[in-house]
Amino acid sequence: DSFTTWQLSNMDRPFYSEGAPTPNYNEQVTSVDIMLFTSNDNASNNMDIWFITNTYNNPSGIGTALPSPITTGFNEDNPHLVDLQNDTLILFYDSDNLPGGLGDIDIWYTTSYDDGQSWDTAINVSSVNTNTKEHQPFIHYDNTTEKYNLYYSTYHSDNKLAIFRKEQLIENDWDSWGNNELVISAGNAAGIGEPTLTTNGDISFVVVYEDPELNSIYNRFDSDPWYLRKKNTASATNDLSINEKEFMFYPNPTDGLIHFRYTKDASNLKIYDSQGSLYYEGLSQVIDMKEFPRGLYYLTLITNSGSIVTKTLIKN
Repeated sequence: DSFTTWQLSNMDRPFYSEGAPTPNYNEQVTSVDIMLFTSNDNASNNMDIWFITNTYNNPSGIGTALPSPITTGFNEDNPHLVDLQNDTLILFYDSDNLPGGLGDIDIWYTTSYDDGQSWDTAINVSSVNTNTKEHQPFIHYDNTTEKYNLYYSTYHSDNKLAIFRKEQLIENDWDSWGNNELVISAGNAAGIGEPTLTTNGDISFVVVYEDPELNSIYNRFDSDPWYLRKKNTASATNDLSINEKEFMFYPNPTDGLIHFRYTKDASNLKIYDSQGSLYYEGLSQVIDMKEFPRGLYYLTLITNSGSIVTKTLIKN
């Protein structure tokens, strides 16, 4: 898909570095509630996490560093914010020199219960960190499994940077992560990292290339952003034993009412748009989609046995 031309943001300032931009949008995705980024604007020029509130895609203003105990004399980098209910925020980031780490780069998290005005002391994510430099964390909520996954960069068995993930084992426990799962390896590139996911599960990342001839110590590396859609989003079926006739809907495409027939043990139906926004949840036999915007929708049926079937619907 095409993108608009790159433009310099209003966050740009001379001398200081601004990096790792992480916008946290409001529910309407028309403005940014909190824009997190990193800056070395301090006396020792170490990296800190800064923020701007109530802004837009092109943020206005300089912002300010997060309050203590998050801002320290050590490096805090690559932030990602999870906005939970009741003014609770979970902030993940990495540091290469924060005391108490398990490797020379580790992932940390901290919690705010007053919408970001104050923060708890950061906790090392010990269920993830090793000596293989886990960093660049990104928390993604999987609408299919209804669980959080922690995506991050770390070194693979080929000694190249790759993207891994772990699934949260205990709800609301942010240091309870399961087994390592390789998401994307470097292949014949020099390394990949910086995972960022859409609500729907599509992933953006950075690929680093190296001159295979090693002709010079200068201009030896290049890096580019890549984008990869989630595989088989429209047709993923976790239980092929569900008969086609047990989960039917018509007409497709539709311009209004849609009629459903469910399997006997159906427990829930969710309808998402192509961006992962939830438009419906329930088990109605007839759903009126007249007010739904035109486009592609994913119908996810969940059964009492845990089976999940996803099908595609077009709204004219």
